[in-house]
Amino acid sequence: MSEVRKQFSTRLWRFINLALLALVIGLAVACGGSLSSPSSTSVPATTVPAGTTLYTYRGHSSLVDAVAWSPDSKYIASGSDYPTTVQVWDASNGHLLLTYRGNSASTTAIAWSPDGKYIASGDSDDKVQVWDALTGTTRLTYKGHPSYVFTVAWSPDGKYIASGGAYSDVQVWDARTGKLFLSYKGNPMDAGGVNTISWSPDSKRIASGGEGRVVHVWDAGSGKELINYTGHGGGVDGAIRSVAWSPDGKRIASSAHNDVLVWDASNGHTLTAYNYSGFAGAIAWSPDSKYIVSSGGNQKGLQIWDASNGHLLLTYLGTHGGTVAWSPDGKRIASSGDADGTVQVWEAI
Repeated sequence: MSEVRKQFSTRLWRFINLALLALVIGLAVACGGSLSSPSSTSVPATTVPAGTTLYTYRGHSSLVDAVAWSPDSKYIASGSDYPTTVQVWDASNGHLLLTYRGNSASTTAIAWSPDGKYIASGDSDDKVQVWDALTGTTRLTYKGHPSYVFTVAWSPDGKYIASGGAYSDVQVWDARTGKLFLSYKGNPMDAGGVNTISWSPDSKRIASGGEGRVVHVWDAGSGKELINYTGHGGGVDGAIRSVAWSPDGKRIASSAHNDVLVWDASNGHTLTAYNYSGFAGAIAWSPDSKYIVSSGGNQKGLQIWDASNGHLLLTYLGTHGGTVAWSPDGKRIASSGDADGTVQVWEAI
């Protein structure tokens, strides 16, 4: 009889334990939670202050002229002067994954394809190379420019690449074949070069700027000019240094001399002005179109400011301020500019 009671007691405890376990799981699901296995350790979330340097990438041995994030924010491509290389590295820890040596001269521009499979890189020897981002295999070489290539931009729909260089024309060509689609010639004053290009998010328009102190917005299908923006002053050097289309498609930011202006992409009306005490350089929008990061000024750093009113929100002094790129997930910023070949990855606002 005692043996029967023992078996009954054991079964009863098993039943009670199972019932309690079911109750706990039910409560967790009802509260929107989940259970962790004993082998996983949950790490409490920590808040990293905006402007904190997460790490410094030291893979290059000379000035880094171009930086670009992969569309999934997992990788960064950076291009340097002599010896010229484009390096692809893990954005979470700075581990080098690939070195591309297809450019024959200084790497001046980098653009990642929207699907993340390819990278276009321009150099100071009049070429744009399109290559596999995982293997470094060259896919095509575009030689439509007569001299230096200063800027490269991939259309958001992935079909075309626009590139500009040491003369006044912007060339748009098929990203798969390298065949020229159209050539846009802007202001004759841009003869010194086209420094910057940016596509609208819908791939229908292109903004470009150069030595002529004018930003041109034109139809990407026909080459017809839609807006001629002359809001920047002259100064010692009034050349347009950087143009960036807001991710929501409504505004364009452009930098020249000592100011960054934000203006309406539909009509060219100036909306916001952000003034520097020195030369304004590269600019980039946050993915939510709320903020702009820009380099330049006598502080020799980078600044994040509110795109709606021009209020300064953060100054980052981790680099002298050269090229800059905001990660697509909005969490981090990569910037370069020091002659020692470093790239800083830091916490965005």
